[in-house]
Amino acid sequence: MSIYKGTEKVSTINIISSIDTDEGTATSADILEGKIAFSKKNKLVGTIPSIGAKTYVPTIVDQNILNGSYLSGNQVLKGDSNLVATNIKKGVEIFGVVGTLESDGSTTIHKSTILDTTTSTSKQDTVDNWSSKILIKDGDLDWMNLSDMVAHWGGVSAANNFIGDASQKYGIFMTNWTESSGNTSILFTTPINLVAGELLIIFNCNISSWMNQTMNINFMTASGDTEEEILTSLKDKIAAENYDKTITTTYAGSSSLKDTTIVSSMETAGNYYMYITGFKKADNSAFNLITIKTINF
Repeated sequence: MSIYKGTEKVSTINIISSIDTDEGTATSADILEGKIAFSKKNKLVGTIPSIGAKTYVPTIVDQNILNGSYLSGNQVLKGDSNLVATNIKKGVEIFGVVGTLESDGSTTIHKSTILDTTTSTSKQDTVDNWSSKILIKDGDLDWMNLSDMVAHWGGVSAANNFIGDASQKYGIFMTNWTESSGNTSILFTTPINLVAGELLIIFNCNISSWMNQTMNINFMTASGDTEEEILTSLKDKIAAENYDKTITTTYAGSSSLKDTTIVSSMETAGNYYMYITGFKKADNSAFNLITIKTINF
């Protein structure tokens, strides 16, 4: 179309006719989720899911990438240089690799120390030595490391803090001082490498003679490459109560400051994190975790 000023032609505009969508063959299933298109004069909202960059760590269950998904980032399936025949028991196949490792008949014993405050000479020692290795959930409070929890209750010099005195081996309180009537729980953030086989858990705790303290000892694996990803994975599992193994035991008052051994087993080898729940508020009663150790074979 031409444009005139008076009798003088000053411009030309090309008019594009509307696009006919009658020949369109696309459906919502052909379009990326959240995107909009038109076909046969109908508005279509895409339904193809988009999967961003993701790393998959092999576990004992399949991890599926859904058919029909759009991969908008790199999908990485982690490998491990230790996945060789000489590291796998003879005759056992793992991801297509058949093991050739033959036992000489001996048993390897794996020992781990999850907690030990007996080397502390003050409450501050326990805070300094263990703050980076544990997280505590106290009632309705957010997760805190030991240092932040002690600070919340007034510091190591305050009466109401999470550390016992010298007679209690400067162990970590789990029942006496809580935010509410809700339970207190503790997560140990250092993984324990366990093999499939027998599992002994040795506790040494300070407990009031009139108490019987029930504990749920939970074991979880975690996913993720960074510390933040691993902690997020663990907290998600805790929120869903998705544990790989739970052992329930009762610690009696007569066992105070004595080693108590729990005999169990681990069905599947792996790196596990220990999370203990069940500690209930008990005014004027003491329960301190002093040492926790495992023996696995």
